Amino acid sequence: MISFFVPGTPVAKGSMIALKLGAGRIAVVDDFRGDRGKRLKRWMTAVAAAGAEAYQGQPLTGAVHVELWFCLTRPKSNKKTLPSGRPDIDKLARAVLDAIQAGAKWGGTLLKDDAQVVDLKVLKVWGGTPGVRVEVDALESEQEAMEL
Repeated sequence: MISFFVPGTPVAKGSMIALKLGAGRIAVVDDFRGDRGKRLKRWMTAVAAAGAEAYQGQPLTGAVHVELWFCLTRPKSNKKTLPSGRPDIDKLARAVLDAIQAGAKWGGTLLKDDAQVVDLKVLKVWGGTPGVRVEVDALESEQEAMEL
């Protein structure tokens, strides 16, 4: 198992945007505009660096199980017992999975492709040190995946 913690305020990866390239061509890309985009780039770079420090081998190529625990700081005005609002849990996970992918511009080294994830557990909680705990397990068989 590969396990690491990335301290900092987790940043969700937003929606894609379409850009006109001219001559009738369009590209769909991640939206990294503005301050949120700068924070997202820093977050994804930090995740990739922590993953590369935790695992120096060749990128995993088979099926994997991934667990992500996002620790968030509760706003003073929020009285909810669980962080059921923004940021969206799926977009938080997307930022981490994209960052640990080998060949990504963030420097990830763990996975050849995030499509290898066959089992994903993601939690959002209040408290503790803000950041994300990442655990990646290589799976050897379908039976092993079923036992998770």
